[in-house]
Amino acid sequence: MNAALTDSIAKCEKPLSWHRIHAESVIASSGKILSGRRSHSPLMPYMAGISHFLRLRKTTSWNCFYGNILQQTSNTHHPVLHRITKLFGSRTPFGLLRLCLTCMKYRKEIYPYPHKDKGLIFMIRGFFAPFICTYYNIQFYK
Repeated sequence: MNAALTDSIAKCEKPLSWHRIHAESVIASSGKILSGRRSHSPLMPYMAGISHFLRLRKTTSWNCFYGNILQQTSNTHHPVLHRITKLFGSRTPFGLLRLCLTCMKYRKEIYPYPHKDKGLIFMIRGFFAPFICTYYNIQFYK
């Protein structure tokens, strides 16, 4: 992570592999074990992701990880990542709304492309990106 943030590694413009979350994936399997849930609705990341986000950002590991990213970025060096990471720390409803709107605005940079979804669905997914990501993220629970 630090190597990427300090531009000390080379970047390959073409994806070397594609990843998709599915019922048998490691992420989904780990999430089931962690949460004790079986399969769920595709809407769960949107609905339950908000509570996951609010709970995770209180953890020490979350704050350490994103604090490091905030220190390694700036308005000129990885500006979108810097802006989003800064908004992760906001504790107001308006700040959370700004985070979601920022993610929606920069959704093409957040999600790998070529992305199949376009238009309204992709905008909605961009808006909920912080919650979708934290819904599937298990690394900060340890």
